Amino acid sequence: MIAAIEPETGDWFLGKNVLEALEKGRKKYPQGSFYFVRIGYPSAHILKGGIIRDENDYPR
Repeated sequence: MIAAIEPETGDWFLGKNVLEALEKGRKKYPQGSFYFVRIGYPSAHILKGGIIRDENDYPR
């Protein structure tokens, strides 16, 4: 469950995913900005990745 929060008013909109929550929020605030949180978790998204380096990436 995702909450889309409109930070200026504090209004929030729930959805099964980010798009559903955003669609509900856009109905009331078409030009609004939203902050997303996943209910029961510290963040809405997980960023994973890494840097693959080769010998050309290091100065000589």
